[in-house]
Amino acid sequence: MDYNTIWIKTDYTILSSLIKIDDLISTLKDKNAKFAFICDDNLFGAMEFYTKCIKEGIKPIIGLEVRLDYTLLLYAKNYHGYQNLCNISTLINEGKLTEELLIKFLSDLVIVIPYEYKEKKDILSSYSNSVFIGYKNIDEKNNINENKIYINKTLCLKKETQKYLKYLYKIKDEDFTLENVSLEFSKSLFDINEINSIAGLCDLVIPKRDDLLPVYNTDASFDKEKYLTDLCVVGLRKRLSDKVPIKYMERLKYELSIIIKMGFCNYFLVVWDYVKYAKKNNIMVGPGRGSAASSLVSYCLGITDIDPLKYDLLFERFLNPDRVTMPDIDIDF
Repeated sequence: MDYNTIWIKTDYTILSSLIKIDDLISTLKDKNAKFAFICDDNLFGAMEFYTKCIKEGIKPIIGLEVRLDYTLLLYAKNYHGYQNLCNISTLINEGKLTEELLIKFLSDLVIVIPYEYKEKKDILSSYSNSVFIGYKNIDEKNNINENKIYINKTLCLKKETQKYLKYLYKIKDEDFTLENVSLEFSKSLFDINEINSIAGLCDLVIPKRDDLLPVYNTDASFDKEKYLTDLCVVGLRKRLSDKVPIKYMERLKYELSIIIKMGFCNYFLVVWDYVKYAKKNNIMVGPGRGSAASSLVSYCLGITDIDPLKYDLLFERFLNPDRVTMPDIDIDF
């Protein structure tokens, strides 16, 4: 089997492939591959594939198999192209994809049209300047003048494991006939120059974002630290019937200082907001569980209903500056 083909399906295409992303990348690394393709019928494995390829110094090329009344293989040239793939994948998952919607998202994509649907080339070339015809045998290859690429579904990494695909298909479709499948790969048709021509068009860089937390209030004058502090003070007085021992105030000040220092005010405000909404709209909310129950701030805000000081629960188990990770408030609705 050759692993630098453009139509490698992983086990994210459910019950259709034996290829795991870790195994694929390990194999490619052993072969000193410079790039790698995947092309599933979804994007569920895209980020795993991308991050693991980058870690190993392999250029990731992410594709999406699209089926209407014809089949297309679409590959992201860049981040905008990847966003277009995400839009197309969403439409597929929602059962809303049409050709009319598809053509809105074809920019910055390499389009590969299987030979049997080659009449679509003239239409699709209006929306992308990178359209190829995919062939599966020598007759098809000889009938294509330019921009051609050998396409085969690569579904396993070792020839000796190929036989197990038949049983995978049988699980997927009980009416499947075990002998009714051919998975041969033609070495004589494979052309590395064709592969390189598509790989050269793709240079996907997915930017890392550190600003994914929702913002409770986008008004420039909004002081989230003060707002959170005021909510907690009012909440604590309500919880303790205006009789607040000094140890509670000291604990509250300590927790707020850590939350503010670590930049998680918005997180607590957003969680407080949807828990408050649930309680006001007769949606049952659990009393709190896990490490979040050790937070007095959560108790003051009504996110949890457990007094952490009463049970000597340690806030540091939930959040502390030496554990630079997101807070994790488990809530049952």
